[in-house]
Amino acid sequence: MKIDTQEYTGKILPIEKILSIIEEIPYNDHYFVVLFEENSGEQENYIQTTLEDESKGEQSPYLVEARVYQPNGTFIHYRTVLPTAKEVVPFFTGFYHRTPLSYSDWEEVTNEFLENE
Repeated sequence: MKIDTQEYTGKILPIEKILSIIEEIPYNDHYFVVLFEENSGEQENYIQTTLEDESKGEQSPYLVEARVYQPNGTFIHYRTVLPTAKEVVPFFTGFYHRTPLSYSDWEEVTNEFLENE
């Protein structure tokens, strides 16, 4: 798996470091974390997070999104807001270890992205 942040592009890091960056988003210069599958071509599944409201700093909940590509090349884009980094961690850990994630409690927002293409 690779990550992108404000500071890193396509960097391979251990999961412990990725989780540390997520927990420190209110205090560091990374601002966001995108975790994506390496070497899977143009259509890479990913999960990403940032603060929902940067002006609130450590009081801000985390905005989390995931994009899942289908075999036919289409994608489904999901979004949720989680109160703290602690709630974000299981999703990034699962994605990192290629464990299938359930997005049943997330909002499906695919149309927002199709309108922009």
